[in-house]
Amino acid sequence: MNLSAVFQHLDELLARKAWGEAEEFLKKNLEEAEPDSQAKLTLTNELTELYRRSGKPDAAIPTAEEALLMARRMGYAEAGLYATLLNNAASAYQDAKDYEHALARYQDALDFYTKKNMGASFEAAGIHEAISRVAQAQEQYETALGHQQKALDILEIRHREDPQDIRYGAALAELADLFYRARQYENAVPAYEKALEEIVRVNGEDEFYRITKQNMLLALAASRL
Repeated sequence: MNLSAVFQHLDELLARKAWGEAEEFLKKNLEEAEPDSQAKLTLTNELTELYRRSGKPDAAIPTAEEALLMARRMGYAEAGLYATLLNNAASAYQDAKDYEHALARYQDALDFYTKKNMGASFEAAGIHEAISRVAQAQEQYETALGHQQKALDILEIRHREDPQDIRYGAALAELADLFYRARQYENAVPAYEKALEEIVRVNGEDEFYRITKQNMLLALAASRL
């Protein structure tokens, strides 16, 4: 199977948002792929992404789980690809608002990175941020704050290596937003101020800076009520 040709045509379909055609095209190629082959695993993962992009989370979930099962059968449970598949499955559950299973798969991904001594990696920070978002959706702000802080701690270390990385400023702004949603205005205001300092240092007074400053003013006003 010529995967390069498959993806070239798939990209054309996705560019014009021909979701139905793209789905049928992927399914056709999946039928032709060898069982438990790299091509079949790759196409199954692509189908998961297609379902997510086209707003079909209930279809994405079983496809994502099939990709995980296939990866385990193929001996990829210890490979970096497996963490990506776990993250994709968690995202599919999150899209479907099945937060219990989303958290379980995100935790599996976090356990994977910890086991691989990657607990302080960008990838692990991303999982902490994802768990934080799931907790926010359930209005579990203390849990959300805890994971966002863990992500921030990792990104702070990375920030020392690359001071121009905007992810640190974005994580600070997200932490400030969380304090605001949790009505911890006394914590939100200084967090916003720190985020603004970082954002303007890296990107100047861009749109992100403007939005963050507006949010800080709202937090400041709320703190004075």
